[in-house]
Amino acid sequence: MRRLFLSYSFGEFIAKGLNLLLVLVLPFALDQGEYGRLGLLLASEAVLMVCIGGGGGSAFLRLYSRLQRFPERFFTSAFFGWARYSLPALVLAVVCCAALSLFDASIRFALPVQILFLCYIFLAAARENVYSLLRVEQRIGRYTLVKIGSQVAKVGLVGAFALLFETADAYVWGSFISALSSFVLLADFIRSRVRIAQRGSRKLGRLVVSFGLPLMLGSIATSIMGLTDRYMLDRFVGAEEVGVYTFASTVAGANFFLLSMLSFTMIPGFFAFKSFEPEGEQYLRKMTYLGLVLTVGSSIGLFLAFQIAIVRYLPEYARGNAAFLLLQVKFCLSPLYLHGYYMLLFFNASERVPLVTFLVCALNGVLNYVLIPTYGIWGAALATLLSDVALVVTVNCLAVTIRRKAARLPALTKSLSTNNSALKTAISANLGKTGE
Repeated sequence: MRRLFLSYSFGEFIAKGLNLLLVLVLPFALDQGEYGRLGLLLASEAVLMVCIGGGGGSAFLRLYSRLQRFPERFFTSAFFGWARYSLPALVLAVVCCAALSLFDASIRFALPVQILFLCYIFLAAARENVYSLLRVEQRIGRYTLVKIGSQVAKVGLVGAFALLFETADAYVWGSFISALSSFVLLADFIRSRVRIAQRGSRKLGRLVVSFGLPLMLGSIATSIMGLTDRYMLDRFVGAEEVGVYTFASTVAGANFFLLSMLSFTMIPGFFAFKSFEPEGEQYLRKMTYLGLVLTVGSSIGLFLAFQIAIVRYLPEYARGNAAFLLLQVKFCLSPLYLHGYYMLLFFNASERVPLVTFLVCALNGVLNYVLIPTYGIWGAALATLLSDVALVVTVNCLAVTIRRKAARLPALTKSLSTNNSALKTAISANLGKTGE
């Protein structure tokens, strides 16, 4: 099992590393204003991937282990259940973009580019769902090949278009072509699943959506925070400052990139425990300590690397040094947030996280509105840091409260396995029936 997760981590590490490399080299091909437009695209991509993706990939991972008795029906039911949600979301997004382009002349991207960008998001979300199926079926070779291959194609295409046309639109063109071409590598896998697939169950399709939407809500708020600071920087101080902030944030974000690899490898072991105390608690504490050591250690290395490398970029990017330090502190808090979040997941109480995250998102908007006009990119970084502190404290307070309630009511923890068994039985009964 550990070998499987390490293999998947290798694919994730290479793919995410290539994406990070792309963002770091594009300042040599784009001027500061175009790089600022790229920052807006990247933040919008994070929000739209959550909205159009609908948490489908995570839902596939959670449901497949419970539904292995019906693999031939799972693909059609789960995938088309996701598509019934995502296609209307895509159409709505296109309509909204068209309306904004008509009534807001300050939109920085032409309508055809916006539509192509939305089509890329839809393809990328569908691809992530297929990736999830490859993971649960333990097809390591195919997963790693397609994951890395599509990312290499994206980096090459975006880089080439950026050098040729010197515009942030190159990211849209290259990303769309690479997402489309990745389905060529996945064609035989998808064809094999469709060939053996029986008629899907609408009930299972709705179940995928109902599992995915709560996961989506919390992620939307977090993604919106990443878009809010860039949007307000663009409105108040201009796209050039968005470029400086995006560069500083991308370098600082390498901390979270490393932490996500640690979580990707260790979190299955945490959820394998049947009780939180004492084994589960010790394992989670160990994972949190390792995360803190990793992020703090990498922060020191990133700070030194930033000071050395920044001289090779335009002098304007050095203005992001103060913001970079604040964002480093922000990412160092991530292990503490994950500690509380995973504890809530263990006790099946994560439904409270979206509300907390949306409240913190509102706080982040207010702080950005107040701080950015006066302090610029430093104000944006400070608003992000203060918002994250509020999120970490609130989520961990919730986790401690739920844990204490569970300790006072031992029957609650025992009922979790019973509820899971009942849910599995109910799902299996629905799958056994003819699809609606």
